[in-house]
Amino acid sequence: MPGFKALHVSISQLLVMISITLLACSSATAAEASHSPLTKSERFSIAEVFSNAVEHAPEMLSSPARQDQASQYSKVGNSMIVGNPSLQGSYIDDRVLDSVGLREIEARLQISLWRPGQRQQAQILGDRYQYLNESWRLNLRWEVAGRVRQVLAELQRAETMLQLRQQAIASTEQLHQLTEALYLNGSVAQLDVMQSEALLLQQQGLLFNAEAALIDAELNYTMLTGLSVRPATAYSEAQSEHAEIAQDHPLLQYLQANIDVADSQVERIRRQANGSPLLGFGVRRERGSRQQEYIDSLGLSLNIPVGKSPVAAAQISDARRQQADLLVARQQAYRQLNRDLQEASHLIELTDQQLGLTEAQFNLSQQRSTIARSAFELGETDLLQAVLALQQAQAAEQELRSLELRRQSLIIEYNHTLGILP
Repeated sequence: MPGFKALHVSISQLLVMISITLLACSSATAAEASHSPLTKSERFSIAEVFSNAVEHAPEMLSSPARQDQASQYSKVGNSMIVGNPSLQGSYIDDRVLDSVGLREIEARLQISLWRPGQRQQAQILGDRYQYLNESWRLNLRWEVAGRVRQVLAELQRAETMLQLRQQAIASTEQLHQLTEALYLNGSVAQLDVMQSEALLLQQQGLLFNAEAALIDAELNYTMLTGLSVRPATAYSEAQSEHAEIAQDHPLLQYLQANIDVADSQVERIRRQANGSPLLGFGVRRERGSRQQEYIDSLGLSLNIPVGKSPVAAAQISDARRQQADLLVARQQAYRQLNRDLQEASHLIELTDQQLGLTEAQFNLSQQRSTIARSAFELGETDLLQAVLALQQAQAAEQELRSLELRRQSLIIEYNHTLGILP
């Protein structure tokens, strides 16, 4: 009866394994039906992937508007006058009242002039908007580089895990074939054959999961870059020797450019709020009565605003507060970058220490698995010991490869935090 109960439990587990495997198989088949695997090309470089990802980035939709903004502010600084000139006209006639024949016709052109230093400040503002646009593009390239690095790391991990699952199935298949051969020779019971087959089905289910993970990674790659081809060579980076965040970091440059624009905006609002001098040119034709001749004259006027208004002071204070917020944001970004860099450096050191221990465990588990399989073949041990040794060897290899991938990901993160582009 105990043997019958054990056999019943094993059969139940086997049925569960088969159900899980069929479900995973159907899910993977559905995913593969809607996705074509990426094509690998030796001629396709990471630079091309990066370039396509930048052009495919959603942020690029704002590029024309940013470029137009910089261009328009540059035109303001290059203009000889402030704003548009205005044309005024007036006509006076006493026909409906005294009707003595008084006539007065006047036309005047008014031009808004630059205050001393105002045009130069406008030119500086235009130049700063141009630099803001350039620094925005550089920062966008840096941000997209992080996305590309992440998706390439996901692809590499998914491919590595898939290879490990394929190797695990091959090893489990060999163990299953050995168990079947021993069963035919009468060396082991049929229960051992069923257990080895259940282990094989379990590995096949994990393989389907690994294939689905690779499909997800490839879909993310295509969505990010708009490409259906990828470099054949796995992407990797060497750790940079720099250990500090430079002031020319793309993010810091972009934030500093915003600060510079805000500084110029404070000055622009201050000068604009004080008003601009108005220079007027006009002609007048007039007569006092019908008996008089028309008199034509030329007029020249200058209107200079004086004093300051509370509204102008409030607008200036708003601009200064915005500038202060940008200064705070830049300082916070600089501190966060340094924290991220230190964290990545620390994790790389810890991973290096773990790699040595994990590699030793991997070598030991591989030897133990080989010995356990040979002992099982010779009848010196049972299937359980061989299975446990094989699973430990597979787990150790997966942990070792995962650590190697993690170390490379941390190095890429370290370089990216420094502001290094691929």
